[in-house]
Amino acid sequence: MKKLISLLCAAVIVMSGFMCANVVQYTASAESSDRPENLFASKGDWDPTTDVNGAVVWEDNELVITPIYVVGSTYLDAKMGQGKISFTYQLEYADGVPPFTPETPEYQCFFGVTFLNAPANVTNPSGNSLAIPFGGAVGGYPYMVAFDGETQGDSGVRATQLGLTLRRYNFNGSHDYTRWSSVNPTEETFYNDAGVPYQSKIPDQYEPVTMEDCFDAEEHTVDIQVTNLYKEKGDDVDAVKIEVWFDGVLSLTVIDEMPFEGEDLGEVVDVDKREKDGYISLYAYNNFNQTDITYWDYKIHVKSFSAVFGESNESGGNGQTTKDGGCSGSVGFAASGVAVLMVVATAAVIGARKQRDW
Repeated sequence: MKKLISLLCAAVIVMSGFMCANVVQYTASAESSDRPENLFASKGDWDPTTDVNGAVVWEDNELVITPIYVVGSTYLDAKMGQGKISFTYQLEYADGVPPFTPETPEYQCFFGVTFLNAPANVTNPSGNSLAIPFGGAVGGYPYMVAFDGETQGDSGVRATQLGLTLRRYNFNGSHDYTRWSSVNPTEETFYNDAGVPYQSKIPDQYEPVTMEDCFDAEEHTVDIQVTNLYKEKGDDVDAVKIEVWFDGVLSLTVIDEMPFEGEDLGEVVDVDKREKDGYISLYAYNNFNQTDITYWDYKIHVKSFSAVFGESNESGGNGQTTKDGGCSGSVGFAASGVAVLMVVATAAVIGARKQRDW
């Protein structure tokens, strides 16, 4: 009996140590939540669009996107609320195709990163449903940091606003979004090729990043910081603050006041992007070639991609990060195991005493 009690006590100690180790691991994870996580570490976490003519392929550790009309890839392992996205890219042009500028208007194109894409009723998310804003999961109201070489409508002013731009898509995810350009921004309403209005706004801060800057064949770094603002916490406005660095230079700051008008089944509703976490996607468009990848025009080599998953929009403001630390289940299991073993050990001791008394 003494041996049994000793073994049970040893088991309690081991399990207690396991639990403590996991608690330490979880705490360390929480404290280091401001460290970037390499989202290219697991290639299987990225789900590409498949029912398109373009291509998304891995070449070593790079994700290479060839847009033929629209194409994209979504990171499905976690959604992000507040936080930071960082990536490095470099464009490759086909033989005979010069780097795009406003003087090459036949190449109507753009590429970039969408985030805070939170469509309702998506039970089986995929690259097809999430990477393309007007695809199978509308209603997500994603933001997009876009390198914009596309014009819509006949406005001469609009054609001068090409380069680094922030978009906020509407319900249908089409070309009726709100946009903040870093190049010659204006406060006005434009009309797309179908005659549908879309809004141009002036950023709170901007440093022009032109097509010549971002559509050349050099390597570039991009950082996107997403922060929620609340009047109740002392901020001037209720808003989502988005800051974009291009090659280390703060080039765009937008304070997008919440809520804004959206729609639900045709009814006008208030949308607050601070209420939900959303998916991150890479998204690219090429209107010049919509059918044949044999005659591709340009490719985007995404050489690295990382994120800092900050406070979740769905945590109730309790400081939880968007991405689960992954250890709480182990802690609970270990604690349960310790409790069970302590009960068993206690019962054994009582039984032994009774046996001696008998």
